[in-house]
Amino acid sequence: MKKTLLIAVMLIAGTAGMQAQARMSGKQIVQPAITDTLELANYIVYYNIKTPDHKSSRPMVGELRIGSKYVLFQDYYQFKMDSVANHFATLGKVKSQKYIEAQISVGMGKSNFEETVLRNVAADSVSTNCYILASGYICYREPSPAMDWQVVPGDTIIGGYECGKATLDFGGRHYVAWYAHELELPYGPYKFGGCPGLIVDLRDTAGDYSFAFAGIRKADTPAPIYLKASYNGKTMPRDEYRKTVRNSKENNSAILKDSGVEIIGADGKPRELPKREYSPIELE
Repeated sequence: MKKTLLIAVMLIAGTAGMQAQARMSGKQIVQPAITDTLELANYIVYYNIKTPDHKSSRPMVGELRIGSKYVLFQDYYQFKMDSVANHFATLGKVKSQKYIEAQISVGMGKSNFEETVLRNVAADSVSTNCYILASGYICYREPSPAMDWQVVPGDTIIGGYECGKATLDFGGRHYVAWYAHELELPYGPYKFGGCPGLIVDLRDTAGDYSFAFAGIRKADTPAPIYLKASYNGKTMPRDEYRKTVRNSKENNSAILKDSGVEIIGADGKPRELPKREYSPIELE
């Protein structure tokens, strides 16, 4: 049976900067996004993010939740959408349109940094997952990557914190980072960590990726670090994960068509989704 998805492209992965729109009929049982709270965060750090395929003038926002045993990095709006999914999962069958409207109200169409990274501090391991269009979540797990930071001369002040400078070669890219001496938290955005203090600014020298400090606070209200239901999705080796993500970006319209989904633009006419540039944060 053919399914019809009415969109203005930004609803799917934020492309083209058009307004999001979705109309759905019927009811559904919403699956929870959160399956298990591992611990509550002690600190929450925010970053403005730039990536090669981010075309909007509005910055992406990443949120780093730091606990004693776990560290979780995810898109700021995705945290909100996870909470909405869990709420609706308690309601039984709900109107699909009502659920979509609730997701849009908290950030659907704004969630752009697509990978979620969960660090298990004690096990020294990292789990990375990503949502694949029309397929669901995929995941791979690995030991925490070794990061050979080189502390180099340089100092600056970011967000009121005195910072030192360090460089790193990782995943085929060269990075320059600033870390806050006062914030003795050896973590940063994505998988990055191991500096003498919290990474408050990180960018690769090619200018493709940057994570700029947007604030830090103590988690005075509960901010769970959790296992997502997506981690019960398909787990695969890293190489297969990378190939799957590449294909989902470069052939998104074909993937939807094969799954029986028809894309209809705001003008009511069938349309193709534009291919998305694939320049992963880890080139190798």
